[in-house]
Amino acid sequence: MQGFDLTTLSLPYQTFNVSENFGFGLTSNDEFLLIDQNSDLSLFDKDLTMVRQSTWNYGIIRDLCWSSGLACFIIITEKSKAFLVNGNNLSINCIEAMENHLWLSCTCSNSFLYLTSLSNGIVEFSLLPSFSYARRWDPPITCQKKEFTKDITCNEDKITLIVALFSDKIVHLAVRSLATFDQ
Repeated sequence: MQGFDLTTLSLPYQTFNVSENFGFGLTSNDEFLLIDQNSDLSLFDKDLTMVRQSTWNYGIIRDLCWSSGLACFIIITEKSKAFLVNGNNLSINCIEAMENHLWLSCTCSNSFLYLTSLSNGIVEFSLLPSFSYARRWDPPITCQKKEFTKDITCNEDKITLIVALFSDKIVHLAVRSLATFDQ
């Protein structure tokens, strides 16, 4: 397998400093970049100008993503909750249907939200007309014994998993069909 040479990347066209309270997450849509700054959510425009900031009092953020189907950001927390965040005013609403699960990462297609769980399962929720459970995939379909799903991302027909081995520093990508979950 050929490695990726980071020295071939071009220089950044723009940079900006984040606070020392920078959390672990960021996500974007076509207009904004949303950054977890621990006790704050910060919304930046395309010029990286902060346009809005809101206090975050709902626990440590595990992951966040943009839902084009709902036209809002989705945030999952260490407290096993999921939230909708309006990109215009940063208003926050808890998604009641998704409480009490240990969610680790999230991604969205236009119609579905995908969440990874502590058990290495991937759960699919329908977004519209309301949040509802659709289906679930568990190991060994998602990953093998002694592996865990570190992160996920998707488009309309494929989902990509970053899978890591517990004992080694071995990581691989698995690209699967959203229709069948086949590789």
